[in-house]
Amino acid sequence: MPSDLLTRLQAANAFDAAPVLHELHELHVPFDELGALPPPVVGAWEQALDAALRRGERVAVLGASGEGKSSLMQYVLRPTVEALFPLPIPVALADASVTRDPISFVEHVVAMVERHVVHSLPARAGATGRGPSSNVAHSYKWSVAPELMGVKLEVAREVQAVVENSPRTGTEAVVTAQLLLEVIAQAGLVATLVLDDTDKWVRGPTGQVDSEQRDDFFGTVVRVIAEHLGCAAAVAVHRSYANDDAYRAAVGGFLSSVVDLPRLGGPAAVSRLLEQRQRVTQLPGEPGEPVDAVWSPEALERMHQAYAAGAGRSLRWLVQLAHLGLAVACDAGAARIEQRHIEAGLRELAD
Repeated sequence: MPSDLLTRLQAANAFDAAPVLHELHELHVPFDELGALPPPVVGAWEQALDAALRRGERVAVLGASGEGKSSLMQYVLRPTVEALFPLPIPVALADASVTRDPISFVEHVVAMVERHVVHSLPARAGATGRGPSSNVAHSYKWSVAPELMGVKLEVAREVQAVVENSPRTGTEAVVTAQLLLEVIAQAGLVATLVLDDTDKWVRGPTGQVDSEQRDDFFGTVVRVIAEHLGCAAAVAVHRSYANDDAYRAAVGGFLSSVVDLPRLGGPAAVSRLLEQRQRVTQLPGEPGEPVDAVWSPEALERMHQAYAAGAGRSLRWLVQLAHLGLAVACDAGAARIEQRHIEAGLRELAD
């Protein structure tokens, strides 16, 4: 029989490679705290993004799929953060006009801000029950810090009043969006547009992408955010976009800074990531289990070796390997996860 600890971790799906989005900030281990490659620079990632957003900058968060762009952004804009007011603006599943036409994008922003207020604070914000005008759903829970609840509730009420009493379509939507952002700023909060799904334009095994849509977004929509909305923004950028002319033209102009995600520097970083997953899945009051109660040093070393050696292997891939290694160990009745279980997981991933 496997150890009770391994069985509990498997039952809790502790190493789910695709957790629901609103859990990401709980699972994220700051890159600023990990040994990473290139050699860590103090405050190069989470602190850099936080500082840039507080200055009202528009920041590109650069990384391949599964490298941690969404979790980093959600960690920086987590529920307990002060002064920042995140506004999630999903675009990947929206009508193509949203990323190609400035007015359509601003209309989408107004609809998503309203949706965010209605879904996050429905009763206390005085929601009318009227659904948002956009049909793009999202599951983010960018909830408010308890100490700012009163301030943000008042902002929510004012935001709803602006949306209900102002045009939300056509060129008038630009003025409405500006009024919404002004309401948030007057409360001493930094309105931050969060566009964390733009890497979903990369699809398929060959990484094909709608280049026209992508170029229109970086050439037009990012400019609208900078010149007409003038607010902070965090924009996920797939690493394959880095050499595109439209993206390169936006960097240094409409995108004022870049946070480039690192690679993990060694087995200790892998251990820290897995430890966080174990901690989050424990029931309240359960004692924390040390990493070496679950993973042998050889297993951690092999995991990092495989991650570092494979092109395109990401943090998501690493967690999937952990999930498979746990399953193999449980099937084998092992007391903890050993290197042989990781090797079996690697063979399954290779199939």
